[in-house]
Amino acid sequence: MSDHDPSRIRGSGRNRAVFDSVDLVGSYNPDGGLTPAEDRLIGAWVPPEPDVLDLGVGTGRTTPALRSIAGTYVGLDFAPAMIAAARRAHPGADLRVGDAAELSGFEDASVDFVLFSYNGIDYIHPAQRRAAALAEIRRVLRPGGVVVLSSHNPRAIFVRVEPTRGEPAWRAVAKSAVATSRAATALLRSRAFWRGAGTAIDRFHPLMTAYATPARLRDELTAAGFEVREMIGGGHPRPLRTFTSPWTYVAATRSR
Repeated sequence: MSDHDPSRIRGSGRNRAVFDSVDLVGSYNPDGGLTPAEDRLIGAWVPPEPDVLDLGVGTGRTTPALRSIAGTYVGLDFAPAMIAAARRAHPGADLRVGDAAELSGFEDASVDFVLFSYNGIDYIHPAQRRAAALAEIRRVLRPGGVVVLSSHNPRAIFVRVEPTRGEPAWRAVAKSAVATSRAATALLRSRAFWRGAGTAIDRFHPLMTAYATPARLRDELTAAGFEVREMIGGGHPRPLRTFTSPWTYVAATRSR
């Protein structure tokens, strides 16, 4: 399959421009590996030697880990600069420019596992395209196939900053207080906090971002034809909490 022409990737606008920027591409670690939450859910729910579709692959953070367990592997991202960096970091990997809402290069029921990491689903706008992406993920998954994704939680107003090596505990507490103040100020002003779902500009990057509470995310996935198997917090192994977990990680299977 050839890469999508980037000009055909609809609705990308602001977010694709940001993800294509040199500064953001340079901030991504192509060798970062899986997050603890991703590792937990993949280990629990993904079958051996799956055919893998790695959506929102960025510069290839997840590529080595997933290729090591995959029967076949394809990484996809809508930002050409991200894919160019991923190809430099991981020569030989099948890495393509493409749109999660238009997986026309993939046949029905052709993959066992889809990972959509780093809250990538939250940067697809408008809402109709987000729904289209979920429909496409369901279409390409085999019956019983697994999707693991993460999403921003609009009610995570209490932020915990972990101390770095050698840093006194009081400094991490102080950083947590500052971060909590900033998060609360931003989130309490947003409609998403009060409604449980909505969009806002990310407070760390100038990205239009969708937010959904764990309950709303579960409802969205169920309506899209998935069965939610497990939900955990982005700070795994800490438990998922509505007001302290900034990201929700979920494993779901395609309903038959």
